[in-house]
Amino acid sequence: MFYDIAFYISLAVFSAGVFWRIRTWFTRRVGDVAHEQTTFGRVTGAVKAVVFALFSKQIFRLIREFFVNVVLQYKILRENSARWIMHMLIFAGFLLLFFLHAIDDTYSHPWIDGYFSTLNPWLFLRNLGAFMVLAGLGIAVYRRLTIPGLRKLTYAMDRYAIAILAIIIVSGVFLEASKIVSHRAFEEMAQTYAHPDIRIADWEDDPELEALMAYWQENYGVVFPERIEPDSEKLAWGADVNDAFACSMCHSRPRSAFLAYPAARAVSSAANAMTNAGAETFFWYVHVLASFIGLAYLPFSKFFHIFSTPVRLLAKVKTGSAPGSVPANIATLRAMELDACMHCANCSLRCSVGPVFETIPNQAILPSEKIGDLKNMVLNRNLPTEELLRIAEGAWICTNCHRCTDVCPAGINLQDLWFSIREELARRGYPEPYVQAMKKALAKVDHEVDLPLVPHPQNGKEMKDGLLLSAQGATFANCYNCMTCTNVCPVVACYDKPSRELGFLPHQIMHALGLGLRDQVLSSRMLWDCVTCYACQEACPQNVRVTDVLYELRNIAYQDVRNGMNAMPAKAAGDEPQTTQCPLDSRST
Repeated sequence: MFYDIAFYISLAVFSAGVFWRIRTWFTRRVGDVAHEQTTFGRVTGAVKAVVFALFSKQIFRLIREFFVNVVLQYKILRENSARWIMHMLIFAGFLLLFFLHAIDDTYSHPWIDGYFSTLNPWLFLRNLGAFMVLAGLGIAVYRRLTIPGLRKLTYAMDRYAIAILAIIIVSGVFLEASKIVSHRAFEEMAQTYAHPDIRIADWEDDPELEALMAYWQENYGVVFPERIEPDSEKLAWGADVNDAFACSMCHSRPRSAFLAYPAARAVSSAANAMTNAGAETFFWYVHVLASFIGLAYLPFSKFFHIFSTPVRLLAKVKTGSAPGSVPANIATLRAMELDACMHCANCSLRCSVGPVFETIPNQAILPSEKIGDLKNMVLNRNLPTEELLRIAEGAWICTNCHRCTDVCPAGINLQDLWFSIREELARRGYPEPYVQAMKKALAKVDHEVDLPLVPHPQNGKEMKDGLLLSAQGATFANCYNCMTCTNVCPVVACYDKPSRELGFLPHQIMHALGLGLRDQVLSSRMLWDCVTCYACQEACPQNVRVTDVLYELRNIAYQDVRNGMNAMPAKAAGDEPQTTQCPLDSRST
């Protein structure tokens, strides 16, 4: 009764969770395109795509994708053999346990002739499955603790998933071990299959039973309340009784259970105390409850990717998030990709701006963490201002290099998701920090006033120290006003009166740095309109790192804005976003 109730409750929670997750694929609004689509349109678009794929030549590509990247996980193998071994061990091990243990009553007994869970090769294979899962979990933990790289972030969800799997496997091993050493299990088996009146307490009065018990004690690991001293004659007679009662027809020697049998030998000294305390029942409840909790928790954990990742990989065959795709399907795929992420951090290890995380400890810089931030934004419309500013910083630091998308084993178009983060931030009134830093700098100076030429400074130490410029930035002091940088600048060439439109020109910026004209330098439009073509720097006869100086000054202006962000108090989670004043913009969000 307990088993049935627990099973149906966990199955109901699992089904409800799966339904909820799939529903979010059609209701989550990720990026601008999703706000233009209805749920009905997204559902019908997905149905049309599936029907077209199944009844067209695309079916052959789907089959190939299923076997190559879903079953064999070739993309993971090509990227990292250790991760591939980890995934395959867990995947294959669970398949063995599922068919040879979880559903053996409904599948294995009816379909496999002569199947008994205590008979080889099934006894060995069940232990092999448990070993494979434990080995896979061991590799996962080892890689998480020792992998070199930038990202070593472990969340509660990761720990819960690993803990539940470990409890399921370890409790299953000790459940089998407690059965091996249990004299009560032997007595129940003997009463059921040999003679209903057998009582192991009377073994001294029954030589045949004594011989059978001696044989099982020595060959099957059973621990009886009183040890039976075996001899060759008694063991030979026990073997004959064992065959006569047909015990060997459904019981192989447990030595082939290479996990459970060593565990049984390890607890043999306490076997009788464990048997009397009901250890077998205890491990059965732990094993069953952990399995059902794992089943119910699966749709709400990272392991849901065992469903969503294959669906995403197969969906990639038919359509992607390219501009030419159906908008309704783009919206659905983006929402699906939030669940398809395995949180493997492969993208973070290859991120071109990942090293910035060592200087700015903002998790939103790392691609593997940005997906969680995007999901949080989509599900929570009332995020605090501080949280949105943190996400904005990570979103705009991205250089759109596409490395994360190229190495993602789940086939997620991460680059497209980063664009959708920016769209969502802009929708909430948090546009590009670079643009806002420029606006803040430009607002400090009245640009209607003509900016005068300034003389060449004797040295730029005061300005260098004040702005904390690098060694490259300090090369501005080498400028002797030849104007070569200004003459070769393509931005300057675009204007008839560049000084009026751009403020300080490149050579003037170099001079102004030495005079300490901080606000005037940072507010010059030349600084912000520079296209970083490096023409000025390559042409400079004094080896002034002109472009690097301009870029460094922009970073200083952005840092001013960032300091303003950090100084702001966090907005309460329940506040309305419409009342938030973004420090990057003068507009109300």
